[in-house]
Amino acid sequence: MIVTDDVGAIAQQPALVWKEKIKHPGKKRTRREMNWSRNRAKKARNEGRAYVDRKGSIHEERHVRECNHTCRYECNNKVSEAKRQEIFESFWKLGDWNLQTGFLSACVKTTEPRRKKEGEGNNKGVTCTYTLEENRVCKMFFLKTLD
Repeated sequence: MIVTDDVGAIAQQPALVWKEKIKHPGKKRTRREMNWSRNRAKKARNEGRAYVDRKGSIHEERHVRECNHTCRYECNNKVSEAKRQEIFESFWKLGDWNLQTGFLSACVKTTEPRRKKEGEGNNKGVTCTYTLEENRVCKMFFLKTLD
């Protein structure tokens, strides 16, 4: 009997209607990754321009460094300053690390050394040959051209 009274009381109460607010998802903002400071610094670094790294250090713009040393390849006579500047600009205009690595691998050839010393402690495994515009140049000239 008690049970029937409870059922009657429940039946007489107005039904509880929960009105849920329907939230329409708003338009998400699009990420502009090229405006992020890390990505701007990375792009500037890959293009050889001045940039500020994550620690706040300022790095200078890249430029062709002067190379006044004399070597057996006569690098300064083979490659003119205008040609060096052109090579430098074409390298840094690539702007992508993978493309720049491909450029370097095309310019640097590795070969076995002609002579190997006998005994322990000889770790030389390869000899690198550096070329710019099909002219063999020394390592210092190569690095100072592409700095």
